[in-house]
Amino acid sequence: MTDLKQELESVRADMKKRPIDQHKYEIIELVEKHGASQREVVAWLLTCRSVDVSQSTLSRLLAKWNEKK
Repeated sequence: MTDLKQELESVRADMKKRPIDQHKYEIIELVEKHGASQREVVAWLLTCRSVDVSQSTLSRLLAKWNEKK
């Protein structure tokens, strides 16, 4: 039983990690330095980084990241 509990905890921890966070600085650079639209960033993430994210999620994250600057 303990193994199952540990496996579940590991899965839960992995679920909390968002792959998009790994590309935060690249995303910010695309938007700020290269003038990429959110739609273009969503396509870039899917095509180049194999990260599937909605435009609304990206928008919320960009707002959150810009707030912390």
